[in-house]
Amino acid sequence: MPRSLRPRAGCGARTGGSSRAGRCSAPSPCATSSTTSCSGPGGHIGYGIRPSARRRGLVTWALGEVLPVARRMGLDRVLVTCADDNVASARVIERAGGVLEDVRETELGRARRYWITLAD
Repeated sequence: MPRSLRPRAGCGARTGGSSRAGRCSAPSPCATSSTTSCSGPGGHIGYGIRPSARRRGLVTWALGEVLPVARRMGLDRVLVTCADDNVASARVIERAGGVLEDVRETELGRARRYWITLAD
């Protein structure tokens, strides 16, 4: 089983945009099979989206795509985090089944930690 997997969403497929460097607006979720990597602020799955591409459902779509990949990697649940003040990201994680574990101080600031149980 690979240590990490980084499926990249096709830039033009979801956004109708160009896939040229600098114009890609699709997030890059990452699922890792290592549970020890969860001790940091990021968790199993991370994503980012440039401000001009927000509010298009890209992160919701990408998170939905990567959860089955994490399951195929043998994970029963994944940790997904977001900044404590990032209401939109918290809402996406909660809609994907995330259950809030706690809010912690990290080297990146206060972070909300959610666990998502993966279905068989």
